[in-house]
Amino acid sequence: MKLEERKKEVIGSLSAAITGVVAGAKIGASIGIATGGVAIAGTVPLGIIGGLIFGLVGNKVGSELDRRSKLERK
Repeated sequence: MKLEERKKEVIGSLSAAITGVVAGAKIGASIGIATGGVAIAGTVPLGIIGGLIFGLVGNKVGSELDRRSKLERK
């Protein structure tokens, strides 16, 4: 598949991933993670998890939009 055919999928994935990173970091800023005598802020881990989950959801939504627009063109 060409990139032009998957434009909505790419846009959906990237915008959702960025939103997920911001949302996860915002939530993680108020959470501390402690294990084995070491404690860290939850900003980075939750930002990564949020970006991954939102990115996958955005990818699915974008691919469905691409699929529907391809069917409408036929």
